[in-house]
Amino acid sequence: MKVTTNFRWAIQGQVATGPRPGFAGRLVRQVSRPEVDAWIQLAKKGYGVRSIICLLRKRQLQLYAALPELLDYYRLHELQVEHVPVRSGQKPVLSKNERKQVWKAFKNLKPPVLIHCSAGKTRSRAAAAYIKKKLSAKQGPTKTRSA
Repeated sequence: MKVTTNFRWAIQGQVATGPRPGFAGRLVRQVSRPEVDAWIQLAKKGYGVRSIICLLRKRQLQLYAALPELLDYYRLHELQVEHVPVRSGQKPVLSKNERKQVWKAFKNLKPPVLIHCSAGKTRSRAAAAYIKKKLSAKQGPTKTRSA
């Protein structure tokens, strides 16, 4: 089964973002086990992903009725998983509490980490940007100014 997805590195080799398994644009449908298997294979073999931060809410997780439970299914495939449910379309994209949860999740996982929401755009990219910001702040300034 061919899987087309838009995984992209937010931080090369450490944090990638992408759509959920079986995402098909506006078409919302049940996702088959072979689709999820192909997605996992691409994430692990194509990107070296070892961990996942899933931003899907309960309603979106119900699209995986063919599986025991999506997050557990990831674990069965030897992926570490953290779940931070984030509502789509909210402003700001991630609340202060959700940003804290994403950072805590990231610190608990082995990289490379794949962050996914539904389309892999707004929520995932906001989470990745927050992680990048936190990592940059942790490293401190790389250049110093001379007076």
